[in-house]
Amino acid sequence: YFIYWIKKLMNFTKEQTQYFRDNFDKLSYAQMGEDVGIPKSKRSLVAKFCKELGLIRLSGRDFDEHVLDDWYSDSAYLIGYLVADGNVCFEEGKHYDVIIRSCAKDVEHLEKIRSLFKAKKPLKYIKSTNSYCLGLSSKYLCLRLIELGVVPNKTNFGVFVEVPDEYLREFVCGMFDADGCMSVDKRNAVKWVSWHLFQSSNSISFLEYLQTKIEKQSGSYLSLLKNKDTLYYLYASCSNADKLCAWMYSGKSISMDRKKQRYLTHR
Repeated sequence: YFIYWIKKLMNFTKEQTQYFRDNFDKLSYAQMGEDVGIPKSKRSLVAKFCKELGLIRLSGRDFDEHVLDDWYSDSAYLIGYLVADGNVCFEEGKHYDVIIRSCAKDVEHLEKIRSLFKAKKPLKYIKSTNSYCLGLSSKYLCLRLIELGVVPNKTNFGVFVEVPDEYLREFVCGMFDADGCMSVDKRNAVKWVSWHLFQSSNSISFLEYLQTKIEKQSGSYLSLLKNKDTLYYLYASCSNADKLCAWMYSGKSISMDRKKQRYLTHR
C-alpha cells in the first residue's frame, strides 16, 4: 500500500522506475530525481520509493578498516594518495568519513583503490563535476590516519607523515598519482614532474623532509618551489625527472596506468 501511495503521489512512470533500478547504486537520490524531472521539493520521496522497491544501498562501513594498520607496499601507496588528495571528515559523535575523489577518466584507478580497501559499496558518480567518489565510514580509519599525520582540514593545518625508507617510493607514487603532474618537451623526453602540497608551514616542513629522503634514494636532484597560487611543490627536470620516475615506478604497489604509460612512452 505504501509503495502504491508514493507512486500515485509522484506518478512515477515505468521508465522512471527502471531508471531508479539501473542507477540507485551509482547516483544520489537527488541526482536521480533531477535526471527524471522530479521537482526538487519532492525528491526525498525517491529514497523511500527505492527502499520499497528493495533497492537497499550498501553501507560505506562495509570495508576492511585495518588496511592501513601496518606499512607495506600497497598501504604506503594509499597513505601517500590520501596525503595528497584525500579528505578526512572527523566530528566526534557525528560522522567519521574518509573521502577519495577521482575525475571520470581515472575511475578505473579509483576502482583499484576500492578493491584494496575491500569496499563493497560501489563508487558514487557526481554528475555536476563528472567525477567519482569513494566514501569510507569508520572512526577507526579516521583515527589511524590522524595518528599517521593525515589530519582533517589538512589544507589549513598541514600534514607530516614519517615514511619508512623501505616504502618511500610507493608512498611517493601514491602522492604523484593523486596530485602530481608530468610535462613532456618537444623531443619526447620527460621534462619535469612535480608534487603539490599545501601552503602551511607544516606541509613545507614535510616537503623538505621528503625532498631529502627522495634525493638520497633516487639519486635525483629536486627543487622546492612555490607557484603563483601559493602551493608549494617539489620539482625535477630532464635527467633528474627521468631518474625520479624510474625510481618511483620500480616499487611494488599499484600505480595509475595513465600517468605511468605517459612516462614509459616518452622516456
